[in-house]
Formats: sequence, structure tokens, C-alpha cells
Amino acid sequence: MEELSATAKAILGIVAMRPRTGYEIKAFVDNSTRFFWAASYGQIYPELKRLAENGLIEGTDEPTGGRRRTVYKITAAGKKRLREWHREPSADLEFRDEGMLKLFLAGAIEPASAPRIARDRAEQARGTAARLREIESR
Repeated sequence: MEELSATAKAILGIVAMRPRTGYEIKAFVDNSTRFFWAASYGQIYPELKRLAENGLIEGTDEPTGGRRRTVYKITAAGKKRLREWHREPSADLEFRDEGMLKLFLAGAIEPASAPRIARDRAEQARGTAARLREIESR
């Protein structure tokens, strides 16, 4: 049994909610999990292919307006793998925040910039909190 990447696990969970296209998976990520788990098209499409090859999802062609479109749904084997993953202990937390890195390094580069960086980071955090509250309400 091939080990699933973190992106593959996220995709399995997202298509377990309801069948989606690769485009819809990316849109879902951009409007929800990106605050703690981002994924690019360059990660999503190869993982969709691997998940389908491993029988964990299946794609159905549903063209719209002459445009090729594949809708993916989770299989019974995919649900089983997702349940197994949920029972495993979580990996270590890795959180990246470029603003906090800039603030941390400000003393070595330009100490006077620290208050501005802190204000910018605080404003960004307020915006993120507002977006998360909006998502929660939906």
C-alpha cells in the first residue's frame, strides 16, 4: 500500500464531502483550508491521478460547454484509507508565517522596521480572522 502524501489526504477528505473537479478542489482549498493547509494546481492534479490509479477515487467525464471536465468521487477503498489516516497520530505541526519571520529577523537587518512589520502582521491577522468568521458562518 503506497503512502499517501499530505495533499492526497486532503484531497480524499475534500472529495469525501462531495464529488468535485480539480478546479473545484482548488477553489475549496483557496476558500477554506488554505489558512492551515494550502495546495496548488501543480500538487492537486498529479495527486488526483495517483489517487485514481490506486483506486481511492474515481473520475467521471462530465464535459460542460465543450470543455473537458472530470468529476472525482471517493471509492470505498478511499473511505477506508481516510478512516485509517484519521486514526493515526498527527504529524508534527509545521506553520510558516513570512511576516513573523521578517519580524524575527528585523533586529539583524533593520531594527527600526520592527514596529511597522508588527503592525502589518497584526492587520493581516485581523483580515484573516474576519475571513475565517465568514467561512464559519457558511
